[in-house]
Amino acid sequence: MVVGLCLFFLGEKGWAQSRLLLKTGNFELPSQTIPGVDKQEIYQGIYTRIVQFQSIPAQRDRETLESMGINFLAYIPQNAFLVQVPENFLSTNWKNFNVLAVTAVLPEFKVDPRITSSNIPDYAWAGNDLRVLIQWMNGISKSDQLQIIQQFGGRATDYVEGNSEYLEAVLSLEAAQQIANYPHTLFIEPGSDPGEPEDFRGLSQHRSNALHHP
Repeated sequence: MVVGLCLFFLGEKGWAQSRLLLKTGNFELPSQTIPGVDKQEIYQGIYTRIVQFQSIPAQRDRETLESMGINFLAYIPQNAFLVQVPENFLSTNWKNFNVLAVTAVLPEFKVDPRITSSNIPDYAWAGNDLRVLIQWMNGISKSDQLQIIQQFGGRATDYVEGNSEYLEAVLSLEAAQQIANYPHTLFIEPGSDPGEPEDFRGLSQHRSNALHHP
């Protein structure tokens, strides 16, 4: 990840500015890309996007976007934000705010590299299945989370205390990778080591920006 940061200072300014520095890797976004919205992405009138600006938006611009229904959830290097967008928001509006690119949260952004590279710690296995911690998009109800887990043949085991956006579940390895295709999942990682109890309330705060590289 340090390499990506160094390139920013070596004359590749435009290229580096279009990159996202995520836990799952560095990704270059095509400039001026504004994708359409699939109906499956919309939940209670809202969908989620990563919006990358040419520079951090001025407070006035941010307040204007918020007045249009945009909810800024988290910052992602470089100059990008995870946002919630109302379904009646016109995509052409982004062009008025120095936006470099807009993208859905793609499956390749969501899966911890330990899962995709099969470098999974022993403690995360439950027989032939995998214990995972799933972070959901803001606002997804517990009942809908459970239904999605069951659709993938898994079972929920626990919620992270104080934050219903985190669900521990047991799934097959294949299902753990496939669930990233579901538009309302945000991040999937191996479950925590049961031999090292965690402060789940602190964990939920620490992982509030789980998508982006620390």
